[in-house]
Amino acid sequence: MLTYRLASPADAPQLARLRWLHEWEQDSNQPMAEARFLPLCEAFLAKALEEKSYFCFLAEEDGKIISNVWVCRVPKIPSPREAQGQIGYVTNVHTLRQYRSRGIGSALMERVKAFAKENGYELLFVWPSGRAVPFYERQGFRAENEMMECPLACE
Repeated sequence: MLTYRLASPADAPQLARLRWLHEWEQDSNQPMAEARFLPLCEAFLAKALEEKSYFCFLAEEDGKIISNVWVCRVPKIPSPREAQGQIGYVTNVHTLRQYRSRGIGSALMERVKAFAKENGYELLFVWPSGRAVPFYERQGFRAENEMMECPLACE
């Protein structure tokens, strides 16, 4: 049976594994070995969920996590018009290949949007891959502003 819920720090091992699979699917030639990556990722995810700097909705079947959507909470600096506010960066959206095209990602995004509204988020934003744009458009995302980036990676 398929269930949807918010992730907890106890889910970090499975979520780290799903993250590895997501990255490996993009490029199987990863610069870090899986055995080294998983504990680092697991620690990060557990801490992020514990501190509530991120929230994650997941879908699971018989206790196995099959899909997730992560949102990084970005607090806004107060202004005279708004004493406090926050926006959400949607990231690491992934469904295991064998579960795709079943509406699972859409169901998770509906839960993410409802949670964000209930918790006072002003908006959600995403940097989608080209092939993911139609998915996000179906979820109500639109190209509103031109995002500018300043890559800081060493060359």
